[in-house]
Amino acid sequence: MHPWALEAALAAHCAYEQNNEAFWKLHDFFFDNQRQLTADNIREKIRDQLGAVVGLDPKRFMACQDSPATKSAIEEEVAFGKAQGVHATPTVFVNDQLVHVSDPAQMVSLIREVPGTSGGSITSGESARERRRTVAPSTIPDPAKGEFPTLGPTNAPNTLVVFSDFECPYCARLAKMIRNDVLLVEGERLRIVFRNFPLPSHLWARGAAEAASCAYEQKNEWFWKFHDFFFDHQHDLNAGNIHQEIMKNAHKLADLNYPKFQACLDDHGAKAILDRDLAYVIAKGIEGTPAVFFNGTRVDIVAPEQLLTLIQESKVGGN
Repeated sequence: MHPWALEAALAAHCAYEQNNEAFWKLHDFFFDNQRQLTADNIREKIRDQLGAVVGLDPKRFMACQDSPATKSAIEEEVAFGKAQGVHATPTVFVNDQLVHVSDPAQMVSLIREVPGTSGGSITSGESARERRRTVAPSTIPDPAKGEFPTLGPTNAPNTLVVFSDFECPYCARLAKMIRNDVLLVEGERLRIVFRNFPLPSHLWARGAAEAASCAYEQKNEWFWKFHDFFFDHQHDLNAGNIHQEIMKNAHKLADLNYPKFQACLDDHGAKAILDRDLAYVIAKGIEGTPAVFFNGTRVDIVAPEQLLTLIQESKVGGN
């Protein structure tokens, strides 16, 4: 719909990769010159602007602009927005709450109404990046309390709760990141708790969640076998073959009581488990997957370094 918006987003992202100030320079340039920019001249105008941005390496910037990883990063942000119910722009959140702002007075009023704010300076640079990726703590009941599938030592000093959907590509990416990049480094200090949030728009997610939960009723290990199977084969699964693939995978688990597992699926024996998790999701206003809690605090994890940093900081704090 907006022919040059993606190109501008790519450019702003690449500017931010070098420094925060560069992003805002391009941000202001795009909005101040919106009427003069077109799909035909946007690249030329961006490159003309590079000289006005102090400290920006043009060669590195242009390599970033053409990188598939940069486009993937923008697509990930778009998908995250959709998962949070964002359908139009601008959409504004203040302290993780969706708000409707139509004039400056409303925004000022919202800021003044936030308890505990003192009007301090805004942090920039890398710390700002981490603050943007980590959702402000909220006081909620511990989502890890209860009988859920777990991975890692029961007495680990840190707990990561993941509300996940087996059909969600971002959930698969997070699961792989935790398995390959985090547990191998800090596996003794982290306990993973899985909770179900199959989205209604995903055609086979609910069936997969029921199967994994039926397996969990027999053995925690069998849940994780299904967990890895669904995420590792996500691209090969669909509504038409999910039941057949579940049964084939179940037969590979040597100690699984297959008739009991089959009966659980046929009778929807895991319905209560899923309903419990979905009730929590609704009560706490969780709208997208994956939704992650670290030691009871909602966080947004997009890179293994973030989670590893949280674990290291907890170690410094004495956990």
